[in-house]
Amino acid sequence: MHHSVSYWPPNGNCQRCKAKKVDSLIMSIFNTQMICGKCDDAEIAHPQYGVAKAKELEETKAGNYNFNGIGLPPELEGGGHDGKH
Repeated sequence: MHHSVSYWPPNGNCQRCKAKKVDSLIMSIFNTQMICGKCDDAEIAHPQYGVAKAKELEETKAGNYNFNGIGLPPELEGGGHDGKH
């Protein structure tokens, strides 16, 4: 896992791939979506992951605790994985 704590939001649905009632969700490194483990794995494997993580750290060190991310790469829209949970 990466930068965030896992959460159990009321509906338990992934905001990216729309998987229903997943066990836990984590906030995306690229934007503010709450995503499932499969979407998180796809983010970690993405070439821009390191850039997004470094930018988040830079913003946090500068006092911006509400950074919204660098934006979701188009290839990760909808999940960027096979959809099997």
